[in-house]
Amino acid sequence: MADYFRLRQICLVANDLPRVIGDMEAIFGVKLAYQDPHVRQYGLENALFPFGLAFVEVVSPVEANTAAGRFLERSNGVGGYMAIFNSSDAERRGRHANAMGVRTAHTIDHPGFRAVQLHPRDCRAAMIEFDRSDGEEDLRGPYHPAGGSGWTKAISTEVTRRLIEIVIESPNPADIGQHWSRILEKPLGPMVGAAASRST
Repeated sequence: MADYFRLRQICLVANDLPRVIGDMEAIFGVKLAYQDPHVRQYGLENALFPFGLAFVEVVSPVEANTAAGRFLERSNGVGGYMAIFNSSDAERRGRHANAMGVRTAHTIDHPGFRAVQLHPRDCRAAMIEFDRSDGEEDLRGPYHPAGGSGWTKAISTEVTRRLIEIVIESPNPADIGQHWSRILEKPLGPMVGAAASRST
């Protein structure tokens, strides 16, 4: 199996999921691909949209005192919740982060899918997840968070063609950039503006 590491999905949080679904479809021209019933165990509902061969997920609390709900309160409803990277060596990358003092917040081990979620406080920004779905070497292949392989039917690129990068704002961009560079084992790229670090 060839080594790979890529930004595959970002996760946002919102209170009114039906409104956000409508806004996403109207503004970006994307289609709803999947809603995962398993996120209810975390007190959430979600919606997943393909942006080309990557994804934007929106989660919304349906119960009190969820991690996503607390994030909404802290951020006043603004900002990204999670950056998800597909990797051929997700478990090793999790151990590398642990060796830096970045704690693991949650692990997922299902048939055909493994994920390591790092503690958002230790990431100092959005939560980072390293994961791997069996067969995802083919970017049009199965992707567990999208429910398998049916998601490709929802790809629509007439308005929005793909997800290229994320920009992380910070009052100390050099510090957060260097920290994420070490976690992701990627060189730190150029800063964007006065208060942001870039990750691709």
